[in-house]
Amino acid sequence: MNRGVRLYERSPAVGPWTTATFAEDREPAPGYAGYNATNFGVRGFSEALRTEIGERVRVTLVSPGLVETDLPDEHGPLGDRLDEITPLCSGDVASAVRYAVERPPRVAVNELVIRPAERER
Repeated sequence: MNRGVRLYERSPAVGPWTTATFAEDREPAPGYAGYNATNFGVRGFSEALRTEIGERVRVTLVSPGLVETDLPDEHGPLGDRLDEITPLCSGDVASAVRYAVERPPRVAVNELVIRPAERER
């Protein structure tokens, strides 16, 4: 990924760059150290990328909460609460990304956190 960033950095191109992590990048969940570390790492990478590339590229970090997937047992720290929470669908996340990248060049959406309504935090 870093190699791709370096190539992009030398390019005269402008436009959006979107990275994604999960809303758990804000609050670590016990028993998920590797998962938490990865999410925190993507957050740090996004912040660093924003400062390195500068104004030519708008970097947006999209952090969705629990998302329904086809992968069994891949719901992360909130997976045991599926009976209490209606997960987001992939279209919810896609709408957030679309919102960020379709803003006019004068608008930078640095970060979007979207969660199921039952999970406000």
